[in-house]
Amino acid sequence: MRTGTLFLFACLLLGIALLVGLWSWPSYQHQRQIKSGQQAAELGAQLAFMENMYYERTGDFTADFSRLEPFLETQIPCPLSQSPYYCEGYVYTLEQSNWLLASFQKDPEKYIAFDLKNGTVDCSHAPGNLEALPICSSL
Repeated sequence: MRTGTLFLFACLLLGIALLVGLWSWPSYQHQRQIKSGQQAAELGAQLAFMENMYYERTGDFTADFSRLEPFLETQIPCPLSQSPYYCEGYVYTLEQSNWLLASFQKDPEKYIAFDLKNGTVDCSHAPGNLEALPICSSL
């Protein structure tokens, strides 16, 4: 009888833990997506800064992000490469010669757009609630 009661109690605890895990999973995923978006915005801001330094030197922006290597002041999570530049779940591309886009790989409709000429950031299509970030107002 005692073994059966312990087994039932263990199953009950496991069931409760599973329910709590399943209930909190969407919130966890949402928070993870927000953190990922924040990191993408920060890396995008670094790339935009380097693009502007490159622009000052050459008079043009570059889609080949590996050319920005000389302007790298802090370490970035992924080595620079030609466009498209893939890093931590985001794809970075230069669009219309002055827009740096950081698109979410799993859902390209979610992106952060950096206007390199005007120094502004559009987070209106970003995953999560990134519009409240200071980076989403200007570079």
